[in-house]
Amino acid sequence: MTEDKSDNKCKIIAAFVSLSSHLIMHQIDVSSAHFAVAFNIPLSNISIYFSKLFSFRCLLIAVGSASEFIVSCACSGTSGNKGNGKCRKYISMGCFGLVLVVRLCFSIILHCSSRLGYFAYVILSVEAFFFGYFHCSVLAIAPQYSVPVVFAANASRIFVLSLQFILDLWIKSNALRKIQIQTWVCVILTTIAVGLWVYCYVDESSSTSSAGQTGSQESNKMNFIETLVKAGSPFFMFFAGSMFKDFLFPGVLPYAVLHRDKCHIINMMIPIANMIGPVSLFALESMNSFNEWKTEFDCYWVLVLPMLGIFIFSMLAIHTKDPNVVIIINSRTFVLIMTIILILCNSYLDPLSFGGVAKTVKPQTEGSGKENNKKAGDDSVITFHLIFALFMRFIFSKLSVGYNDTRVRLGYHLPKFRPNHRMPKSNIGWYFIRQTFRRAWRDAGSDFKMNIKEYL
Repeated sequence: MTEDKSDNKCKIIAAFVSLSSHLIMHQIDVSSAHFAVAFNIPLSNISIYFSKLFSFRCLLIAVGSASEFIVSCACSGTSGNKGNGKCRKYISMGCFGLVLVVRLCFSIILHCSSRLGYFAYVILSVEAFFFGYFHCSVLAIAPQYSVPVVFAANASRIFVLSLQFILDLWIKSNALRKIQIQTWVCVILTTIAVGLWVYCYVDESSSTSSAGQTGSQESNKMNFIETLVKAGSPFFMFFAGSMFKDFLFPGVLPYAVLHRDKCHIINMMIPIANMIGPVSLFALESMNSFNEWKTEFDCYWVLVLPMLGIFIFSMLAIHTKDPNVVIIINSRTFVLIMTIILILCNSYLDPLSFGGVAKTVKPQTEGSGKENNKKAGDDSVITFHLIFALFMRFIFSKLSVGYNDTRVRLGYHLPKFRPNHRMPKSNIGWYFIRQTFRRAWRDAGSDFKMNIKEYL
């Protein structure tokens, strides 16, 4: 009974840590309009600034995750599996502490710097590296809490939205003041989370020192290849969803087919739709129905089909004059339905992927007091999955940029979608594919070569 209470306590702490660690990421996204006003970014360069910030943060999060993977492998080679676990936990606590320090510096700079746009770009990029390292270590250290962690990561967006809504009602016109308040709230919650994370580890260390089952579990462990093969279905489930979601949203749905002023209600509905999947999986785990990956969860692959249909429907609406599909152009109802279905399907595939890989690595018992005889997997598969997911998300988002740049240049845009080229239909498809990859490559390179000061 005591062990069950301790497990529930650590589960709540892991969820709170995940919520607090994702706050800055969602603040940049949700409050981007306030950032643009407060930092006095030129109107023509707002999209460039945030595109570069998101891309660079994505890269540094991946680098941080890869660093965690390398360090964990080094620790495993020199001190064995037990030493690897301790090494990961100590560095995890240290990196989370550094995340707190960087966020505190960001909060202070918001009050005293005259070049907010530049310093925000630099500091938030540094924060991304430590966040990537820490977040990766959390999933590897506590894979049994993967579903609450993913649930809390999505819930943090709702928290930021709610806080912004309150601040918008309370403070009418001072964008910088709103950002300052949000950032200090983030610092306070992160401080509490750091303390709880350290407490959870110390408490866990004292309880596991009296338990004697670790050695038998370590000896009954799958290697990396065995774990990867067994986790194949949930491992690739993320990429199936990301391929459509990150390519279509938000560049194609809603902004390519619906006027910007009509998109606000859709953007407000997205966080709600994005929570349905994590909430459902959290409920399943609470009922002990998602303690390990079972073959029946493979049926969720069927959610790829409506996403594929939405992709085809969107492409036909943009590139053809078929009256059966062009009705979605500038139709808020149709675009809302398509976007919500897209996000809803991905809201299941994303947490199922991360949760499924974690449940394969560390399957749980059916209930308290029961012995866990299931074969555990290699923790490094979780890290590898996260790095691969970040890389693929970056690729699909850049392909979206390349495609949207190409279609706009060729005249496939609102209000009338009138092509300005005379290429035959047999050539236009290949031209689009070639230019999409070419412009995506150029855009990725420009993120890291150009000086951000040029856009401020």
